[in-house]
Amino acid sequence: MTASENRGGDGSQTTGKEDVAEFLTEVLAAGPVDVLEVERQARLAGLLGDNKRIRENKSFRAARKHLGILSKHDGFGSRYVLSPLI
Repeated sequence: MTASENRGGDGSQTTGKEDVAEFLTEVLAAGPVDVLEVERQARLAGLLGDNKRIRENKSFRAARKHLGILSKHDGFGSRYVLSPLI
């Protein structure tokens, strides 16, 4: 379900933070995911602009804080992953 589908005409209006929180919960359900992959999926879902990063988006910052999602290095590479607190 895309963010716009969540805001359907049934009178249940959700905020950007709620849409993003739901999206992040689904994307990270199986564990840590590369930040670039999260951004790619967020763009496909219409939650992030083409040239924007999730760290630059207020809704993503708020949802990550609310859900306790961490951004950390994965191994010795320069790859960052988002990881849910478990």
